[in-house]
Amino acid sequence: MSELFIRTNKFLKEFQENLNLEVSALSFESSSDEYFNIDDTEEKIKYLLWESPSKYYSLGARLDYKEIFKKEHKELNDKGFYFHYCKFKTYERTYKDRLNNFKEKYEDADPVYFLQDELTEYLKPIDFEQPFKSLDLEQQKVLGFTRDRIVRFLVEQAKILGYNITINVDEFEWTMSYEIEDIKSENDSLRLKANDTINNIKSLKWQGTELQLTELAKALKESNLLNPELSQKAIFERFKEFMQVENFNEADKLKEIRKRTKDKTPLLNILETSLNNWIHRKD
Repeated sequence: MSELFIRTNKFLKEFQENLNLEVSALSFESSSDEYFNIDDTEEKIKYLLWESPSKYYSLGARLDYKEIFKKEHKELNDKGFYFHYCKFKTYERTYKDRLNNFKEKYEDADPVYFLQDELTEYLKPIDFEQPFKSLDLEQQKVLGFTRDRIVRFLVEQAKILGYNITINVDEFEWTMSYEIEDIKSENDSLRLKANDTINNIKSLKWQGTELQLTELAKALKESNLLNPELSQKAIFERFKEFMQVENFNEADKLKEIRKRTKDKTPLLNILETSLNNWIHRKD
């Protein structure tokens, strides 16, 4: 980070040097004062140099720092390459390349490890490191919006990899953390259980003709009484498997049904008659 924000870090370094000079001078003058507290004095001088006009800063160091950081931050963003707290569009554009570099460097690492590293960095307080330590509330707000978008992006990337991430915010401590859950493994486990359940279901033996099975399956498909997301081909494959019927071309059978001239739905008529007869017998 220091190699990017050159002017900002240079300014902060010079500020610290000026602060040290003022503290040293005052310490020399007050060396005989037994009540002199070097720590308290440094904090007071630091505040005055930062907020008030002095021989070093005509309007106070804070305004100079704010202007220098703002310009340098914009310049770096305009160049369009990644740095910590760059614009989100740059972060999103460079994410894949940085992930690939990570995988090349750590061949056996799961991609989610890179994602976790990124989250760890962006969940730290904005003023965790230079040159962001001295940002005012307005500047922190600007970078805060960037951080929020990046964190949401990382959460979405985690879902693609099969992980669920929950962001925890401790408003009292001003800290953020995350919890990660491997939903991919959980989904795989559920899928295996579902497959086991399906495999354990006993199939039936179809006693009718292939044409009759085609009529039944097509009627159920067209009435939307079966899974709407399944294609016609998928539905017929399941019927054939469940009913223990040899594979046949349902397209040919459907053509036969469409060619019927008198009774278009003989099987459905038989089913209706059979059910009505059962009702009458019970009544």
